[in-house]
Amino acid sequence: MLTFTVPGKPIGTNNAYRRRGRVPGLYMTEDARAFKDRLRAYAIKAVHDAGWRKPGAKQYVAVAIIVWNAPRFDVDSPTKFIVDSMQGVVYDNDRCVDSVTIARSFDDQDVRVEIAVSLSERAASTDRSRRSSGASASAVTRPRPEAGAARS
Repeated sequence: MLTFTVPGKPIGTNNAYRRRGRVPGLYMTEDARAFKDRLRAYAIKAVHDAGWRKPGAKQYVAVAIIVWNAPRFDVDSPTKFIVDSMQGVVYDNDRCVDSVTIARSFDDQDVRVEIAVSLSERAASTDRSRRSSGASASAVTRPRPEAGAARS
């Protein structure tokens, strides 16, 4: 398991990007860039200290996020920004993230974000059993209603 703490209030995806007048496209705000750089720096140190190896092609990870002492924010807003910011450091692509748990909590210390990343055994074992049984998502079909049957 990989764990690390990032000091400061997290930035939500809704506040991370802005438009430049009528110019097409978005740019990342200074606050968002600072938080992303800080998160990546703490993640790099944690990866190095823990000897973390990025998950392989058929492995998945579970991410747990606790935001401390930030009472006024939408609890799901920073999730995507945090998961995206760890891409390239903790894992190669955020498609390997199988589950995300986020919580808000309070104590006497400063605002911070605690992040824990672990290999997800459930997703890896499900993928192995699906391959060994020969089943695929396209093989699953819904039963068709009989002709003249009323729809609910």
